[in-house]
Amino acid sequence: MDMTHDLAHQIFDYKDGQLFWKVDFRHIKAGTMAGTKDKRYASVRYGGKKYLTHRIVFLMHHGYFPEMVDHINSNTFDNRIENLREANATQNAQNRPVISRNKTGAANVIWVPEHEKYRVRLSVNGSRKCFGYYDDLEAAAVIAEQARQQHYGSFVYKGERT
Repeated sequence: MDMTHDLAHQIFDYKDGQLFWKVDFRHIKAGTMAGTKDKRYASVRYGGKKYLTHRIVFLMHHGYFPEMVDHINSNTFDNRIENLREANATQNAQNRPVISRNKTGAANVIWVPEHEKYRVRLSVNGSRKCFGYYDDLEAAAVIAEQARQQHYGSFVYKGERT
C-alpha cells in the first residue's frame, strides 16, 4: 500500500519533527517513535516499503509528495515542518555545505595552479559558469557569495563547512 496523506495521518502523529506510531504495529506500541536513522536520513518502514521521514512529514502537512524535500538548515535529521520546503534537484544541490576536501574553505572557489589564481565557478541553470579569477582568496569568496545570492536566492547554503 502506498503512503497517502490520509494513511499517514491514520498511522502517525507528528510532534516537533518526529513521527510517532498512532496504533500498535506488530511488536511496536502506539506512542513509540517511528523509524530509524542511517548516516544521512531518518526513515520508517510501512507496508514493506521504506519512506524517508522528512517526506512523510511534508506529506502530512501539504497533502502531496514533491519531487524533493529540502532541509532549509541542511540538517537532514531536523524534520520539523518549518525546516522543510519543496525543491527540485538543482535547488536541493544549491543548499549544500562546502565539502571537507575543498582546500580553500570557500564554496565555489578553487585554486588554479596554471593561472596562480583563485577561480570562482558555479552551476547556473545546469551549466558551469565562471565568475572570474582572483589573486586574493577573500575577494574570490565575496564574489562567489554574491554570485550564489544572485543565482540561488533562498536556496543559498547558510551554514558551515562539513
